[in-house]
Amino acid sequence: MPNKYPLILALLLCLAMPTFAYSETTDVESGKSVEGKEQCPEGLYTKTPTVPPPYAGPRKTGTVGIAQDMPFYVYEDRGSPKNHFFPYGLMGDYGDIKYNYLSKENPYSGTTCIKVEYCACGFQYARWAGIYWQAPANNWGTIDAGYNLSKAAKLTFWARGAKGGENIVEFKVGGITNEFSDSDMASTGPVVLNKEWTQYTIDLAGKDMSYIIGGFCWVASPDNNPNGIVFYLDEIKFE
Repeated sequence: MPNKYPLILALLLCLAMPTFAYSETTDVESGKSVEGKEQCPEGLYTKTPTVPPPYAGPRKTGTVGIAQDMPFYVYEDRGSPKNHFFPYGLMGDYGDIKYNYLSKENPYSGTTCIKVEYCACGFQYARWAGIYWQAPANNWGTIDAGYNLSKAAKLTFWARGAKGGENIVEFKVGGITNEFSDSDMASTGPVVLNKEWTQYTIDLAGKDMSYIIGGFCWVASPDNNPNGIVFYLDEIKFE
């Protein structure tokens, strides 16, 4: 009778392996490229995302700082001092996401753009996935640190699909709700991407932008993307 222990050990090792897909060139904090290595900065995709349990206590009013001057960037270019917010807010099937903050594949402007690959594999069985750009990193409303963006009339960004026809459930500003919550929320609604760079706008007229933790967000699902999608983002800014 064959020895079953090697087979059992192999299965256990497979189950223990992380299901994350890592970018080959990624360093959010320093902007330094890490060529040829499947690794990411500490805290991003290297372990299960930190999401606090639902908050049942009273809502607190965040400290509203001075109104930031416009334009106010979420992402300008690699290592830019104008960049604000951090793409650490992994959601849903986070194991389906491969994220490259420093892609050089035909950026809209500058030397880099953001490349997102979503395989729609359903590693966490959520049937959707997304990323929030937060201030600071991993802040789901548990830290009083929102930006006062009351001077912003809109958020604009450039996006393109690798093939065209990629479906995004929504691009969004704000919407984080917890002990310290975003003061408001605005969304594009569903978007079908073009193969060419296209500018999109989230209208903020009439919105309370005085306290924003979630500076930008995207969400995708396998419903209209059963084989996954690849898309690119650049020049994300409040104006």
